[in-house]
Amino acid sequence: MTHLKSYLSEFFYFSLFLLSILIGWFFPKKDIYINVPLTKFRGGPKRFVDNLSESSNLKFTNWNLSRVKKSLILYKSWGRSYFTVSRLMGIKNILRVDGFYVPEDQNNESYQLSYSERSNINKNIKLNLELSDYIIYQSHFSRERIEQYFKISPKNSAIIYNGVNTNLFKPHSFEKNGLKIVTVGHFYIKNLRLLIEVFEKIRENNIDQNISLTIIGSYRNGKEISFKHIQDLLKDKKKIKDITIHHSVSLKQLPDILNRHNVYIHTKIGDWCPNSVLEAMSCGLPVICPSWGGTKELVGDAGAICQSKEWVCDDALIDQMVFDTVRIYENLNEFSLKSRRRILDNFALEKTLEEYTKILNFDGS
Repeated sequence: MTHLKSYLSEFFYFSLFLLSILIGWFFPKKDIYINVPLTKFRGGPKRFVDNLSESSNLKFTNWNLSRVKKSLILYKSWGRSYFTVSRLMGIKNILRVDGFYVPEDQNNESYQLSYSERSNINKNIKLNLELSDYIIYQSHFSRERIEQYFKISPKNSAIIYNGVNTNLFKPHSFEKNGLKIVTVGHFYIKNLRLLIEVFEKIRENNIDQNISLTIIGSYRNGKEISFKHIQDLLKDKKKIKDITIHHSVSLKQLPDILNRHNVYIHTKIGDWCPNSVLEAMSCGLPVICPSWGGTKELVGDAGAICQSKEWVCDDALIDQMVFDTVRIYENLNEFSLKSRRRILDNFALEKTLEEYTKILNFDGS
């Protein structure tokens, strides 16, 4: 059934693309094709396209290829038929890829998708990597893992980190009494457990401190994180009173919430290039993170990078994250200034969009 749906989907888009050729072959090619429904799509990719469109003279479409000179593929395309048609029309395809479904990461129960569905998505990603004219990775870690896993070596590629809106995400002065830890994201049981164990150990070692934790997000499969989930992970059930959970926060609300905290802990091992880390740093929050993954490329010397192994959450990592969280907190002003400065120098949204615009406007091969 899955394969039938895939074939029908490819046939539909192939027919649509052929129709666009017939009705617009002689139109000047100025537009950029984008493979997300621009009017209905939400989330990170849609926000990225809106920012890119507003900051440049680029015009995007997601159905008519007759006026298209280049295609920006976010994550994966509709399939091989798309590349066949786009090449006939002389369209250059640029793939923006962050990661893939990693079998070693979690078991089947940790994903909303089945093993076979994840395998099919990976096959599609590999197809896109092989047939695209240009690849944009979001971190050195992302490029290294993707090229190693799929055994590819693209001739034309670049690394462009995610960018953050520094006018929206900026430091504000709020009274913070004690160590206020925050984290944002989609969680597996592994990185949620790591977070709770680090938090508990900080509390045990600093009993005289006012310490709290705020979790913003959900499980990767879309389920809400409940207080029962957290309580099941806590050794001392009474500490639940020091934990706050936000299931859904708007983009406009997020800077205010981040600024009511002073340290950000990121426990996802093997993350590609998390926007949430950039947004926290832009608000002046130092980040503590594992060393294995792309997150360390964002944090640099503005926070703490804790030595970790591939996919492993062990006692050594917990102890290091506890130690570094306290160390950062004791030197908070220094690391807060460093975090904001690192974003302004390296990860401002304008810089990211400028790099994308250059590639999309480039007419060479």
